[in-house]
Amino acid sequence: MLLHLLTLALGSAPNSPGHCVGTDLGHFMPDGSLNCGTCIGREDMATDCAWRKLALDMATAKLGAHVGGSVYDALQLQGLCKTPPPPPSASSDGHQPLPLPVDTIYARAPSAKDGVRAAATADGSAARPFATLEAARDAARARNGRGATTTIALSGVFHRRAPLNLTREDGSTRWTASAQPGAAPAVISGAVPLKNLRWAPSAMGVFVATLPER
Repeated sequence: MLLHLLTLALGSAPNSPGHCVGTDLGHFMPDGSLNCGTCIGREDMATDCAWRKLALDMATAKLGAHVGGSVYDALQLQGLCKTPPPPPSASSDGHQPLPLPVDTIYARAPSAKDGVRAAATADGSAARPFATLEAARDAARARNGRGATTTIALSGVFHRRAPLNLTREDGSTRWTASAQPGAAPAVISGAVPLKNLRWAPSAMGVFVATLPER
């Protein structure tokens, strides 16, 4: 229960509705409510980050090292505390992931640091992974048509605005997470990234923002 409360309390973005605005992160009361009356300065931020690191350590100790990456992201340890990410871990059953076939097709979700990547340069290799699930799926279909069983290794967060259509052609395709060192966890999400929102106060001290259209 303590770990759950710590994760909920520390894993919320400072500028989300019901939270403090700007650099005032406030502090949590014993009943779980947020007190915005006290600004967390540089000295107190060290204490705040220590609690976040403790929550990460408790999560990995209780649930296993495989949850470290997800809890690290939820607690915003990189953005708020500049804490290095935990190292890649074994799978949930305690075993190291199986090595991938040499002819594996790779797909990595583009990140902000990638900039605009020309689709023509992507060939599905580990060095030049595809940027979309559709491109990886179509490449696997071409191989499956020759009687092969193809593995597609994913990394990063793929935000979906439409379903990924799979048919009988994809029956020989194995989808898995990339086992490359430092690879980001593989996530296929129907959520919409919210960027550059403008929060404004409304009734009862609640801050609201207009969401962009999908």
